[in-house]
Amino acid sequence: MVGVVFGTSAVLWAFVSAGAAVLAGITGIIVPIVTHNQTTKANKAGFYLEFTQRYNTPEMHDALLKLTLLHTELGASLPERFTSEFARGTELGRELDRARREVNRYFVNIAEMHTNGLIDRKLASMLCNFQGLNIFYTVVIPMNDAKYGKLTHTQRLYSKLRRIRPQYEDGTFGLRP
Repeated sequence: MVGVVFGTSAVLWAFVSAGAAVLAGITGIIVPIVTHNQTTKANKAGFYLEFTQRYNTPEMHDALLKLTLLHTELGASLPERFTSEFARGTELGRELDRARREVNRYFVNIAEMHTNGLIDRKLASMLCNFQGLNIFYTVVIPMNDAKYGKLTHTQRLYSKLRRIRPQYEDGTFGLRP
C-alpha cells in the first residue's frame, strides 16, 4: 500500500512540476511581450513630445501667423506674390520663404517618416493634429508649387499626408494675432 501511495504522490508531484514549468515558460514569453509593448508606447510618447516641440516654437507661431495674415489679405494671389517677391530678393520674399519652409518641413517630415515606415499612421495623425495643417494645405502647398512646380515626389508626400489627415477639425486656420 505504501508503494501505491508513494507512486501516486510521485505522479502527482510530476504533474505539479510539469504545470509549474509550463507556467514559467508562458510567463517567460508573456512578460517580454508586455514589457516590449510598454517600452514601445513610452518611446512613441517621448518621440511625440519631442517632435511636437518643433510645432510649439515661437518661430512656427510667427510663420503660421504671417502666412495666415497674408493669405487673408491676398487670397489666391499669395503664391504669385511670393514668387515675385522672392525672385526680386525683397525682405518680404525672404520672410515668406522662411515661413513657408518652417511650416513645410514640419509636415513633410511627418509624411516622409510615415512613408519610410519610421512612424505608424496613428502617430503620424497625432503629429498632424494642429490647425497649422490647414495652413500647410491651403497656403504652403500652393507656395511650394509656385516656387518649384508640381514635383512628383512632393505631390506624393502631400497625398500621403492628406490620406493620413485630410484636415484639422473644420479646416479653418484658427490663428489670431
